[in-house]
Amino acid sequence: MAEVLAGRRAPATVAEHLTARAHAELVRAGSMIDTRRAPVAGRAHLHRPREGVVEACVLVHCGERTRVLAVRLERHGAQWLCTDFETA
Repeated sequence: MAEVLAGRRAPATVAEHLTARAHAELVRAGSMIDTRRAPVAGRAHLHRPREGVVEACVLVHCGERTRVLAVRLERHGAQWLCTDFETA
């Protein structure tokens, strides 16, 4: 996700891991992380609000600046899909 938001990867490469709504939002967001270096994800902080749902917050190091990426994953059958994301 961070690589897509930094314009280093096409949204289609992660489409199978997102719901249709989250994928459309990722496409709409476009390249919103401005960095010359490839983003590097730090340790994830996880929260499980209920069975089948995981919310994660990850620090994304982008050269001189660090961003945060929050994602919500929900189980759909045997697969986990990203249903929502936010970055700041």
